[in-house]
Amino acid sequence: MSDQGHPGPSRGASGLSPRTLAALAYAAWWVTGLAVLRVERADPFVRFHAWQSVIGLGAIWALGVACYFAAFLVLSISAAGFTAMLWTAMAAWTVGLVAWGVCLYKAWIGERWKLPVAGDIAERRA
Repeated sequence: MSDQGHPGPSRGASGLSPRTLAALAYAAWWVTGLAVLRVERADPFVRFHAWQSVIGLGAIWALGVACYFAAFLVLSISAAGFTAMLWTAMAAWTVGLVAWGVCLYKAWIGERWKLPVAGDIAERRA
């Protein structure tokens, strides 16, 4: 397997390899991204993936929650609006699951793969 994003198998303060720690940043979406940011303060590869988890997957998660909340607000006004918002929420969650899977895999194999917008922000923060 290629290790294009991280040069070597060095271990950080956590005792885990950078690729393992980067993959763990995605394990429970943005929640583990925050945890990894607290543990790893030096490795830019790990911090990139942790920030991307927090920003990118956090935004997708927030969009899905907001759509579900909006669906129930719209329910008292329109059944069709409720259905539309539920479908929008499910679409957001589907996109999120695909993004999560790709990010997790790319971190595990050592690649620095960027989500649109969130990847650029994460790169600057790392």
